[in-house]
Amino acid sequence: MKELLKMYHIFFPNKRWLWVLYVLYPAIIIFLACIWNRFSFTPEFGIGMGTMCAVSLLDIGEYLLDSLSFYGIAARENASMEFVRASKKGMHAVKTALVMDALRRVLTTAFVLAVAGCYARNCFGTGYELFYVQIWLVLLLLVEGGLWIVRKYKNGVATLLVLYFSSAFACGSVPGILAFANMTAVIVLAIVLMVIMVGTRLHLIKKGKENYYDCGFEKVHHAV
Repeated sequence: MKELLKMYHIFFPNKRWLWVLYVLYPAIIIFLACIWNRFSFTPEFGIGMGTMCAVSLLDIGEYLLDSLSFYGIAARENASMEFVRASKKGMHAVKTALVMDALRRVLTTAFVLAVAGCYARNCFGTGYELFYVQIWLVLLLLVEGGLWIVRKYKNGVATLLVLYFSSAFACGSVPGILAFANMTAVIVLAIVLMVIMVGTRLHLIKKGKENYYDCGFEKVHHAV
């Protein structure tokens, strides 16, 4: 596990960002989400507003963190691919890092929403567990789909549009899910999420590998 994490962490600028990734980023969102629950008079309002705050910040945070690591990873001329070409295990590091990034995202978002849900139960006597599971799956779907776009197309305008619509849809889905959360939707979302997570990573790895070798051969050719 230590070796896997090391391969993941090399894609971040320096070790200080790891404190943001693992500590500061989730802690701030948990704090803000719990404040809504603490000072709200009804569970619907507190949980709804607290969750909207959490999912919007989680959505934005994931895109910002990705901009430091895997942004444009599958684009043709990319600094990240230049970096990994220096190692014989470059593509292996990319594959491992993408998987570890997905695992970290799943655990971070689950932890943040679980803590917010537990605090809501403590404040209101009800936790709306199914609601939190469903909104968690929706959030992951939006983030995974959006990251696939910004990792494939290194374009600032496209990134801003994806970030805007992803965050807006995540917030907008909270009231509906709060009122109509059900197990059938959870199962369907879970299946779709697994397909998207596997499919997008396979595609990114395929494109990254093509660019990794194509650009390398071109540079050798020009050098010769």
